[in-house]
Amino acid sequence: MSIFMVELAAVLAGLILFGYFIGYFYGKTKTEELFHEKIAKLTKIINEKNQMIIKIKGDLRVLQRRYESGAVAKERVEYEISRKNEELSKVRESYNELENLIKEIQKDFHMIKHDKELLLKELEEKKQLLHNQDNIIVLLEKKIRELSQIAE
Repeated sequence: MSIFMVELAAVLAGLILFGYFIGYFYGKTKTEELFHEKIAKLTKIINEKNQMIIKIKGDLRVLQRRYESGAVAKERVEYEISRKNEELSKVRESYNELENLIKEIQKDFHMIKHDKELLLKELEEKKQLLHNQDNIIVLLEKKIRELSQIAE
């Protein structure tokens, strides 16, 4: 009966560790998906910002050429410059959004780093528990052999 209990304890410990690893890797996968989504969002915002900057830069070049050639009035140039200034303000706002998103991602990375350290520590504790259980099993097997020799 005691051998059965020892085997049962070993099997339960194995199942607990197996469940722990499944949960760990599932959580890790979900976390990685979340980061990929955030980085994709960051990339999208950066690309949109680059497109806006290129458009503004091109529009200003065209406006300058047209003004220098006399094809457009000074008032029209001033109006277009004020519009481009507003567009640049929008680009600046997207820059602030990018900064906030980067800070959020960095914060999450620091949390994950801390979580990884805790998980590694917990994993080492589980490994030590498993090692201790193995030592107990060896001692119990030795005790059973001694008892069986006494019984003979």
